Amino acid sequence: MAAWTQSVSRRRWYIAKIVTLGAGLAAAGLAAGTANAWLQHQLTAGDTTSSRWSWFVSINLALAGEAALAFALGVAFGALLRRTLPAIGATVAGFTVLLLGARWVAQAVTPASKTTGPHFAAPPGSWILGSSTGVPVSYHPASQYWPLQLTLLAVLLAVATAAVASGWRATRTRAV
Repeated sequence: MAAWTQSVSRRRWYIAKIVTLGAGLAAAGLAAGTANAWLQHQLTAGDTTSSRWSWFVSINLALAGEAALAFALGVAFGALLRRTLPAIGATVAGFTVLLLGARWVAQAVTPASKTTGPHFAAPPGSWILGSSTGVPVSYHPASQYWPLQLTLLAVLLAVATAAVASGWRATRTRAV
């Protein structure tokens, strides 16, 4: 309540707090994603499950976008609902749905290749999108890993921006 009575405008206060906290969380997510990628590589080196695709949403750039999205959803639901526990519940539910949707979008917008040949085996290091034996299977080659990480990050940041904007609108349209 005291924040809205200061000489700083609501907009400036909101933007300063959101940008500062959101950037800090995104940087922490990026550091955690990088550390997780390094640890995952060290722990699974030489293992048959050493593909980084199974860890796609928990390593590298993905965690930075996820941290920004979770924070933005928390801000938006907090401003809209104005009650802590319902806002936390809505944030967790919304984050889960949006993360799964963003992962699907990142997979769907990048063209996938199809296996060919007598055994229909995908090249090593590929992200296999289906699981069938004896039929062609769609896959993303290893060379698409970073473009897909960037696509997922862009989708998550776009949704986070929309969430922050809706939180700002909620603070502007309701009495404090």
